[in-house]
Amino acid sequence: MRQICGHCKLPIPTCLCRWVQPIEPALDWAVWQHPVEAKHAKNTLRLLSLCWPQLRVWTRQQLDEALDFEAWLAKGPVYLVFPADKACLSGQAIPVTYQLADWVASDRPRLLFIDATWRKATAMLLTHPRIAALPRLHLTLPERAHYIIRKSPSPESLSTFEAVVGCLEAGGMINEESARLWQTYHDWQASLMAYRERS
Repeated sequence: MRQICGHCKLPIPTCLCRWVQPIEPALDWAVWQHPVEAKHAKNTLRLLSLCWPQLRVWTRQQLDEALDFEAWLAKGPVYLVFPADKACLSGQAIPVTYQLADWVASDRPRLLFIDATWRKATAMLLTHPRIAALPRLHLTLPERAHYIIRKSPSPESLSTFEAVVGCLEAGGMINEESARLWQTYHDWQASLMAYRERS
């Protein structure tokens, strides 16, 4: 029987704990994760959540019955980190779009990310009109698109780790931690690829 790490809940050969670089930004950010992604060994949100335990995560395909999500959403303005030209509802105006440069660290924006493939993320949004109608934050961080362990639809496609850490970095929410986070992200991917080759 395989030994499981008591902290990250992964088999010992793929344990994430040595890659964890703790951060504590005082931000009320959240991730809506598709259940399939939660089971994926190469999912980057697992590593991100270990680095930033205060990051809220809802793992479910439907959010209609998530009372804590409703309470979180009701606390104030939320920006959905998703391209404005994707998952738009028929008959409704395209959501207002902001760039990272449109806000600064002092604004403390509340962001909602989606952890899923593009196809699944689009389906998730189209079944939740209220979330799909949220103002969007569009990311342009291609220099950080280094998600080499999974296939992406384009070279600019970011993993959830890259999107969240990229926003933290661009908004000045993290400073000296930034280089450590990117390094551990690359090292973790390299170790996973090496383990896959050995197996």
